[in-house]
Amino acid sequence: MRHNHYTPQKYLLRFADSEGRVWLHDNKNKSCSRLAGVRVIGNELGLYSDEVEDNLNVQVEVPSHVVFDKVMAGMPLLADDRAALAKYIIVMWKRVPAAKVRSLRRMPAIADEVRSELMTEIDEMVAADASFESRAVGLRSEVTAIIETVKAAPPANLWYDSFSLDEITVSQQALLSMNWVF
Repeated sequence: MRHNHYTPQKYLLRFADSEGRVWLHDNKNKSCSRLAGVRVIGNELGLYSDEVEDNLNVQVEVPSHVVFDKVMAGMPLLADDRAALAKYIIVMWKRVPAAKVRSLRRMPAIADEVRSELMTEIDEMVAADASFESRAVGLRSEVTAIIETVKAAPPANLWYDSFSLDEITVSQQALLSMNWVF
């Protein structure tokens, strides 16, 4: 298990002094501000799997850092650059520990919605074919057991699967529709 940076080190380095340190204020412990190296801040042990960490680096961080370099150089952004930056902004918002807490807190309500949708589908299958009722009883029981298991201990992948690395989300589309001027 390794420390996963939810704030990428390369991003933090843009604010660092010549020794690679940034000012840090620990809101959790209400401690005073201090200088800290970017390697030791903005991370949490085992926040997500190594595979997720690697995917975030390859699919989100590296492409966006090229865009940041363009912005810093005063170069115009192309459509692909804007898409990379929009993805970066949304993923950054979702990948922090607080987002994981928000996601897991919402999980029971989402699970109940899924259960309701599945039960409706099962009922529709029975309505279409009454002989399906005996199988429906078992399916309803399976759905309830699975949903209760997810509610009791939501799998971590449900949180980081929401990062949507391969598709443009509604939030990204909203960002892309804005007039970006630097």
